[in-house]
Amino acid sequence: MSSAKAKAWAGRVPVRFSLASREVTAMETPSPIFILLPRVSYLPLVTRSVREHFMNSAPAVRGDIWFDYEGKPLRWHYPIGVLFDLMGKDAKLNLPLDITVHFTGYPSKVLLPCSNLGSVNDHFFHCLKEACFLKFGTSSLIMNMAKSNHKKIEKSLVESEYKLYEEASRIFTEGGGDSKK
Repeated sequence: MSSAKAKAWAGRVPVRFSLASREVTAMETPSPIFILLPRVSYLPLVTRSVREHFMNSAPAVRGDIWFDYEGKPLRWHYPIGVLFDLMGKDAKLNLPLDITVHFTGYPSKVLLPCSNLGSVNDHFFHCLKEACFLKFGTSSLIMNMAKSNHKKIEKSLVESEYKLYEEASRIFTEGGGDSKK
């Protein structure tokens, strides 16, 4: 693995998740939860523990979980590292990032729907097909990918395991077609 790839996959963003104050239904505000999130993954894939942490303190009607930073909804379909970079483009960020968790009021006019983890995987593979088309002039490398490789890539994003990703993605990262370079 190249040094740059190793650093990218090993990169983490320190985050403090707090439940939105208007959504606290318990007698006391729950304590925040601190997590080092992988830069290469997506919020819905790595925040199961956040959902579980706040479940008993949040409203009984549970819609899609969503997040905001300083009142701005975070786009779940951007990799965590991209979100972090966008947040810090205009100012120096204080770490850990303070992200607010919401269980109600999903801003559907601002965010793409994310009804389940399958939405994240579908979006990721759609983007991957587009990238392969731009690089090779065809998306057949992704369309014809073995189901086992598809599952390895999904798992690599959740667990931030570069070796799994590298193994499963070799066909399109090492020029598995006629490149348009």
